[in-house]
Amino acid sequence: MPDDEDLYKQIGKAIQQLRRQKNISQTKLAKRALLKHTYLTELESGKRKTSLRTLARIARAMDVRLVDLLMAACRVPGRKKPE
Repeated sequence: MPDDEDLYKQIGKAIQQLRRQKNISQTKLAKRALLKHTYLTELESGKRKTSLRTLARIARAMDVRLVDLLMAACRVPGRKKPE
């Protein structure tokens, strides 16, 4: 299992990948999810930790299920394999 820091980086990358696939800007996603743009930027870069509630808002704002967002984080390239 990845450590907390790696986990949040994976989640951030997954948010970024899904957002780009859906052609949504950071500004638009932040507005839809009722977040500050800087918060979303830090989240996508793995510099910020967040709650499950906030992840659910982000997923909803991208019209994806929370479980799909979390599963996307498990498929992020460069993810460390469990030992």
